[in-house]
Amino acid sequence: MADIPLTRGQFLLPFVSILDDIGAPTETLLERSRLPSSLAEKSELYLPLLPALRFVETAQRSQGIEDFGFLAARRLQFSHMREKTRALIAHSPTLLVALRHACREASGEDTILSMWIEHDADHVRVCSRLTGPWLLQLKHAQWIQNIFSVYIIRQFAEPDWMP
Repeated sequence: MADIPLTRGQFLLPFVSILDDIGAPTETLLERSRLPSSLAEKSELYLPLLPALRFVETAQRSQGIEDFGFLAARRLQFSHMREKTRALIAHSPTLLVALRHACREASGEDTILSMWIEHDADHVRVCSRLTGPWLLQLKHAQWIQNIFSVYIIRQFAEPDWMP
């Protein structure tokens, strides 16, 4: 039996927030994609990734929203991560330990996400990859995944740190 790729409902909340702000028919768009219409109440649930991506694509197209993934990533917060992931990062003694925890916990946030650290002479690079045959549909998800490394670093640097 094939694995069903899953994502957490939390990651759709920034998209829903944008749609609500512009007065879009958010509940209808969620229902058409076979997702819970009361997503805010069920945001801790894991949802099938393909309907979630379909929801984002349909909403972007029907509402004429440019750069939907980028806009959603700007609304994403550290609190959107799983409680376990946040706790491991918050209690890490160093940034490197926090990033290692994030890499180990990545697939708990999104089942097709893998993260790793590459060491170089005087720096490290945090890498991530979303895998699967639906890669062309992942442009919005990539914004969400990329911003998490920034949020982790901000826990150790300053709140407005940018790469």
